[in-house]
Amino acid sequence: MILGRVEHGRIKLSSALPEEWEGQSVRIEPCTPDDSAPDLKQRLAALHALGTMEYEPGEQEKIDQAIAAMNEISRVQMQNLADRLP
Repeated sequence: MILGRVEHGRIKLSSALPEEWEGQSVRIEPCTPDDSAPDLKQRLAALHALGTMEYEPGEQEKIDQAIAAMNEISRVQMQNLADRLP
């Protein structure tokens, strides 16, 4: 399967077409969020083969702070939405 994206009415391919496809008709169907990448299992296996994640000194704390900040922003925005409801 070849993946691509429609941009300005044209299809931009993610990789080259196989030579044996030359002259053939093709069917183009949109992907949905339920479609998984055909090689997802291979990608996940390769990711797990890399081993555990290692952080630079202080990096985990910075990540934790950024997540806490995003959570607070989300909490405030949700409260603002709730306050506007009748």
